[in-house]
Amino acid sequence: MIICAEVHTEVRRAQEQTFEQLVHIDVPSIFTGRGLIAAVEKTEPIEGDWQQAGDRRWVIMSDQSRLQERILKIEKPHFFSYQLEKISGPLAFLVHSIEGDWIYRFNQSHQETSIHWRYNFRARNALVYPLAWCFVRMIWMPYMRQVIKKINTVLSA
Repeated sequence: MIICAEVHTEVRRAQEQTFEQLVHIDVPSIFTGRGLIAAVEKTEPIEGDWQQAGDRRWVIMSDQSRLQERILKIEKPHFFSYQLEKISGPLAFLVHSIEGDWIYRFNQSHQETSIHWRYNFRARNALVYPLAWCFVRMIWMPYMRQVIKKINTVLSA
């Protein structure tokens, strides 16, 4: 059972620039936590240099929980997808894995790039699905809106 969360923004810069800067953004400076969601403390490479499908890294949270992040697909400068798995901490009780993707589209007439960020949460089972749905809608989506605003600020500077 999948629970989807999605946000978007537009930035006044080229699609290629937007893609490259966002793929290599300083994760802890953007994912600073909110309420029940811990901040990202650091990322630690496992395999690769975060450039191609199959590259993996650990995402270490401020509450010492962690997730393994793996690139699924990159189509520069249009699309980037990844999977979060091996989740520890409270989130592990609700979801088995999370698939995320970033879609970039350049609007020639407005000279801006639209960024669509989506997560598909895979609920651990039918029993926790309602709780996972509430978590995504009431806690995670406001966090995503906070993060996308920070991204907009950084990319618009």
